[in-house]
Amino acid sequence: MNSRQWSATKWYLAILVGVTVTILGGFYVITGVMFSALALIEIDIGAAIMPLFWCLAGLLGLVGFWLWVFQPPQPSKRQLAIHAVLVALGVAAMAPLAMSGGSILAIAGMLAGTVVIAQSLLSNHAFEADRGS
Repeated sequence: MNSRQWSATKWYLAILVGVTVTILGGFYVITGVMFSALALIEIDIGAAIMPLFWCLAGLLGLVGFWLWVFQPPQPSKRQLAIHAVLVALGVAAMAPLAMSGGSILAIAGMLAGTVVIAQSLLSNHAFEADRGS
């Protein structure tokens, strides 16, 4: 697949999966962060810490996905690694939702995240010496 085809594939993935996951999943993630933070303050640290970290991982995954979509044509090795780590956090946050069989959106997000991680870690540029960073 040449770079032009890959760029088109990346935008199809961003439009079909990314926008949907960002709108629906982002709402749940931001709501979860707010309620977990309130629970930390008012109720019990033990009861709120896991949902807070889970929601933050989902939010970081969304950020990593959109950073990957808008990355420069020749990203550095460091940028690719950051994208892979952030998206891996998002995939890990979606895993319980996908495995419970409750959400096709979570499965689509995990598949899209896997593509991002694979592209970030397995691209030829990822194994080259880092230039300029």
